[in-house]
Amino acid sequence: MLKRIFASHFLRSSSIFFIGAIVGSIFNYLFAMSMGRMMGPTNYGVLVALFSLMALITIPTGVVATVAIRFTAAFKTRNEIGKIQSLFYLLSKNIFYIALAVAVILAAAAGPINKFLNIPSRLPTILLGVAIIFMFLIAVTRGILQGLQKFTQLSLNISVDPLIKLLLGLTLVYFGLNVNGALLALIVAVAAAYYLSFVALKNMSFNFRREQAQIDTAAIKSYFKDVFWAFLILTLFVNIDIILVKHFLSAEQAGYYGALSTMGKIVMFISLPITGVMFPMVTGLYEKGEKHWRLLFGSLGLIMILGLAVIAFYFAFPQFAVKALFGSQYLSVARFLPLFGLAILLYSLSYAFVNYFLSIKKRLFLWPLTLIALLEPVLIWLYHDSFLTIIKILILVFGLTLAALVMLYILSKKPQLSQLLSKS
Repeated sequence: MLKRIFASHFLRSSSIFFIGAIVGSIFNYLFAMSMGRMMGPTNYGVLVALFSLMALITIPTGVVATVAIRFTAAFKTRNEIGKIQSLFYLLSKNIFYIALAVAVILAAAAGPINKFLNIPSRLPTILLGVAIIFMFLIAVTRGILQGLQKFTQLSLNISVDPLIKLLLGLTLVYFGLNVNGALLALIVAVAAAYYLSFVALKNMSFNFRREQAQIDTAAIKSYFKDVFWAFLILTLFVNIDIILVKHFLSAEQAGYYGALSTMGKIVMFISLPITGVMFPMVTGLYEKGEKHWRLLFGSLGLIMILGLAVIAFYFAFPQFAVKALFGSQYLSVARFLPLFGLAILLYSLSYAFVNYFLSIKKRLFLWPLTLIALLEPVLIWLYHDSFLTIIKILILVFGLTLAALVMLYILSKKPQLSQLLSKS
């Protein structure tokens, strides 16, 4: 089975997407490391808290991208290109209005937000709103590229904005703009990447005219709700801890935890390309009525191998990893790296399972996932005396999530398993 997977289009596409994602991740990590070193723990804690807030606010971007991937892949399988163009227009129009409203609300609520997160100035929160507009828009174009399985163009695009963000961020922060400089760099980078993704689609003779073909908007809205629910939970899982740490602990401690979280999430970032390739391919097989379990297990196997490799490195060389990534001033978090990496590996496997269910339009996981997700903020609110306590909570929550998803998968395959056992 593994031989077939490794020799397949899946592995080639994963490799292309993986290279682009790794290049982008390297630039993102250079950006994070540079900001951590140049700003110091206090200002870096502010930046990480704002980025975590951004991750929560931009949950709809992940939803829109997933909707774009799912329906683009389905239309591509049925050779309904006009419907892909109609999907682009529908999503772009609606997401722009939502993004604009979010930016205005964020600017109006800057005062209370800053008070909760202990941020002295309103300007960073306002700049964050501007960046969010472009982040919403780019979700559509990148989602369509991914649904079309244009992984080369997509890989180039996801490498561009981290590079621009890094170079411009270094320049602006060097000249004393600190958090505001980092956010300005984010705005310019995402705007440039959106323009380039638009050009990539146009170069494929993609027609951006309004009316191309009728599409089932009711089905899209229904699917949108399920994906939004799923992505809300997934995003809360890996961001609510940072926000609560920023609220409960000192500014310096929040900066240390932000660095720890950033390093631990390397496990997640290297797994995202695998899930990203799996999603449209499973969708295509599902639409054709063909088997897709090999892609699921191949993806989980690759995520496990890569994740364990990173964790093993953190276990063997924790201090080296911290020094190389963030510098000596963050050495106090080195001993927590392997455990944090384990928590994120459990999350990454869960993330792949959720995307698999979404690709085959199954929503049976939503309620169990919601109930488990409530545990994380409640437990951290009650028990936040140390980093170790918080990490143990993450391992518990993500472990329960993965166990629940595996059980649901087994139950969904009960008829096939019963048939197989009866034949045996």
